[in-house]
Amino acid sequence: MENISKSRQSGIELLKILAIILICISHAAQTINSGFIPLASQLDITVFITAFCRLFGMIGNVIFVVCSAYFLIDSKRTKAEKIFNILLDVAFISTIFLIFYITLGKEQFTSTEIVEFILLGFSKNWFIPCYLFMYAFFPLLNAALDKMNRATNLLVVILFAILWGVLDNFASYFFVNDVMAFFVLYFAVGYSKKYMSKLNDGKFALKTFLILLSIFIVAFLGLYFVGLKVEFFSNHLLFFCKILNPFIFPMCIALIYVFKNFKFESKVINYISSLSLFVYLIHENFLFRTITRIEIYTSLFNINGSWGLLWLLVMSLIHIVGGIILAIIYKESLGRLAKIVANWIAKICKKVYLKFVALFSKVFD
Repeated sequence: MENISKSRQSGIELLKILAIILICISHAAQTINSGFIPLASQLDITVFITAFCRLFGMIGNVIFVVCSAYFLIDSKRTKAEKIFNILLDVAFISTIFLIFYITLGKEQFTSTEIVEFILLGFSKNWFIPCYLFMYAFFPLLNAALDKMNRATNLLVVILFAILWGVLDNFASYFFVNDVMAFFVLYFAVGYSKKYMSKLNDGKFALKTFLILLSIFIVAFLGLYFVGLKVEFFSNHLLFFCKILNPFIFPMCIALIYVFKNFKFESKVINYISSLSLFVYLIHENFLFRTITRIEIYTSLFNINGSWGLLWLLVMSLIHIVGGIILAIIYKESLGRLAKIVANWIAKICKKVYLKFVALFSKVFD
């Protein structure tokens, strides 16, 4: 058997699976909030649980960013083929859905819309462009981390967490930028790796996570029940749904150190983890989420509108199980083609870039 220290560890991969499950549940809750169950403070268990589940999506998103940043901090260069691979996966999956809906006659699309869905499908999902920017520029982020001292690193994280994670909920004067928020989160992970060595102790990391989780739950309960008396807070239950929310990202950073200490290897877990991006792109496809998800829940709601929590569970299972099945089919078919084409495009772009650099140097040196 291969030495486990040299093989791909499954602890972090398990955390990624947890993240995509949280995101799927959150998107099910999001659908339910689209005209069926209100997103506001009420003395109703269904409303409360649905509102709480809405926060799972941002937790899952932050977990993915934290996991990527944790490994990229020790990397040296961006791989162009990975960027092209993700862009092609988005384009291929968008095209499949587009063909499906055109064939069913569900929607009428203009030529402009068809081009946008195929070539600019990533623009319909905020997370993908932000992640690609972070990945493309991570060598520069690493250089910035190396230049910052401990105090500066911490100041950057705290300052933007306050401005973009807290104050922006009350006044939109702080020009929140999701790409820059990813960069700041990257710096937060960098700080943890450079200056918080105690987190490498699994027991300490678990205690830290449980404390932060307790604070997060108490904060949400406080916001929810204050909202019963103060309308402003009742309509701001998504206060926590920000990348730099100070109740969420420290908890997610602690969580990666907890799972990092799970020393085991599982081919099944590693494979399911490799499907995460595809599950995300499939169940959160613009056409699926704005047409089919609404239709599914409308049908369920018409059966019995009072079974909100049951329908939340059903919708979540549809996202997770259906997403995994379709992701496997895609990965083993068009996913392979996307990888081959991405490598080919990357090689061509590299040759063109090197020729440009040579020409530029000849002109200006």
